[in-house]
Amino acid sequence: MTDNFIGERFSQLREARNVSARKMSLDLGHSTSYMNAIEAGRKLPSLSEFPYLCEYLGIKPREFFDDRKPSLKQMRAIEAIYEMSEKDVALLLEIIEKLNLYGTSKR
Repeated sequence: MTDNFIGERFSQLREARNVSARKMSLDLGHSTSYMNAIEAGRKLPSLSEFPYLCEYLGIKPREFFDDRKPSLKQMRAIEAIYEMSEKDVALLLEIIEKLNLYGTSKR
């Protein structure tokens, strides 16, 4: 993680949605330079503001810190897991671990 991970991550997510820093700042009710200051590492968003920034970008706060890029199928699988019972999740995890052990994953 870099010294300015938060600023760089906001910039990456904002640009992926084709939104300017100025527009995002104004849409969130801040000065025109609010996002620029965050992205440049001169300012950090408050803990109470952070969820609103994530919501604006269409992500959950936990996703903000995960900069891996899951495929659509991986995202659908993750969402489906939330609907499963603990017993079914344990079985699924066992299958995943066996697939990884035998090298059949990432095809």
